[in-house]
Amino acid sequence: MRRKAFLVALLTLALMLAGCLFPCRVVCDEEQTVEQEEAAAELTAALHAKAAVLMDADTGRVLYAKNGESLLPMASTTKIMTCIIALEHASQDDIFTASAYAASMPKVHMGVREGQRFYLRDLLLGLMLESYNDAAVIIAEGVAGSVEDFAQLMNEKAREIGASHTHFVTPNGLDADGHQTTAEDLALIMAYCIQNEDFLEITRTSSHVFTDVDNKSTYNAANLNAFLNSYEGALSGKTGFTGNAGYCYVGAAERDGKRFTIALLACGWPSNRTWKWADARSLFDYGFTYYEKVNSEFPKIDIPAAQVKEGVVGTVPLTYDDSLIPDILMSSLDQPEVSYCIDRFLEAPVREGLQVGELYLTVGDYQVCTLPVLTAGADARQDYWYNLKRLMDVVGL
Repeated sequence: MRRKAFLVALLTLALMLAGCLFPCRVVCDEEQTVEQEEAAAELTAALHAKAAVLMDADTGRVLYAKNGESLLPMASTTKIMTCIIALEHASQDDIFTASAYAASMPKVHMGVREGQRFYLRDLLLGLMLESYNDAAVIIAEGVAGSVEDFAQLMNEKAREIGASHTHFVTPNGLDADGHQTTAEDLALIMAYCIQNEDFLEITRTSSHVFTDVDNKSTYNAANLNAFLNSYEGALSGKTGFTGNAGYCYVGAAERDGKRFTIALLACGWPSNRTWKWADARSLFDYGFTYYEKVNSEFPKIDIPAAQVKEGVVGTVPLTYDDSLIPDILMSSLDQPEVSYCIDRFLEAPVREGLQVGELYLTVGDYQVCTLPVLTAGADARQDYWYNLKRLMDVVGL
């Protein structure tokens, strides 16, 4: 036991000499922590979804998860990726033609006929409001030439966003082998999508009436996302259902500068269609109640001065700019930590503003930011004239 304590002390001393500091933590209010722990436990017990995630939409940090990394089918929530890919690769004024394959899609569908032409904007509104499966295929083939090539674009975008466990096979979310995601990935994809104003405008439209390009058929699309009008601050969302996936939902909400995304997978089957709304409300309520956007929770630390070899003064103070710390959503359960790693031994001359290390701000496993540690003063190098003056001072000349 004594040997272990000695080794820990020795390691700590070595790190300090190397200019590294173990994380400095903030102690949270115990009463608030207990209250939130109880609320999180109650939330887990109340949720119907097999997998659920609440995410800080601005950072992608998971704030609450129930089986957040479980691989599951996602039904028509797939269409948020279909929509964003189309917006990034085509113009809403583009005209796309329905293929025989598109016309064969099952309900929910527009019932298009092979050869019909549509403006992309109308297809996107039909896709996101009414969840038309044939619209998804027309979009995929129009943008990429085939469903397979469009799925490749979807998967590339998923990797780019950081949704590393997601794999798309279809543009509409119909059941297919290997078509799957996690609640964490799906919430992250939604966080990416809501950065696009066109995506928000389309998904927030209440209804849309349109025709094909040749004005031969008229279509009506009503927004199936009932949450838009029933929850204060609701931004966007997409429902989904298949026999394998069950009811699914992905959504976003914003109030008081706090922006969250949620994802619900396997949230009941027929006769349980309202469960997703109850779960969505519970997740958002938990986020808005217990999380605040702050940056003052990180402890201000004093970094020891660096030694300057052959410097006139011999040391220089070190500092960092805490005004660069971004606002971040935090709760009583979070443990903000500050650590740093610096070069404690410098060689003269040293100028003011020289970066000599980095300061790390983290909350749990999430790295909030890295700040440069800079010299807050200068130190000149001892030269011939400096040493001569010192000698003369010593001998009293």
